[in-house]
Amino acid sequence: MPSVRLVGAARRDLKQLPRDIVEWALELIDKLEKDPFIGERLRLPPSLRNLYCFKLRRGDYRLVYCYVPARDTVYIIAVGHRDTIYEKFRRRLE
Repeated sequence: MPSVRLVGAARRDLKQLPRDIVEWALELIDKLEKDPFIGERLRLPPSLRNLYCFKLRRGDYRLVYCYVPARDTVYIIAVGHRDTIYEKFRRRLE
């Protein structure tokens, strides 16, 4: 079973979100430990094609994560509203 790590910036994201979205994100951590491929795969630029990055949706909110098979680890990169989540994700991967 893969381990799940919440990146520091994603922890800060959670503190700013509504309680129901935080609870949803925490429930997803358990699911990701069992199956890291439950999300919808993201299209990435060619330089990042070796990463397995996914998004999970709930209403207007997204949880974006990457799975690294070599480490058998899921890294939750960002959690937030769809208007800002992809820009956060891009900045955090750089």
